[in-house]
Amino acid sequence: VAGMVLTVEPGIYFIGALMEKALADPAQAALIDADALRAFQREVGGVRLEDVVVVTAGGCRNLTLCPRTVPEVEAVRRGGAWPPAEDA
Repeated sequence: VAGMVLTVEPGIYFIGALMEKALADPAQAALIDADALRAFQREVGGVRLEDVVVVTAGGCRNLTLCPRTVPEVEAVRRGGAWPPAEDA
């Protein structure tokens, strides 16, 4: 319905017990880079992006202004200015 506003919250969390269970299963472990997984689990823990969007007649418009690309996120983590003049 045009005009409806909602939140979209995709996320990924690196939960130790679940990751170890997946790595113990050969079918799942074959799809996982264990070293990269452990690095993310140790250094990041997880991430969730929350976007507020408004439904339009032709689709939707994102109302959230946040760093989205790897360079943007890394720049903000280094103390770079935010927000930008225009969202990516």
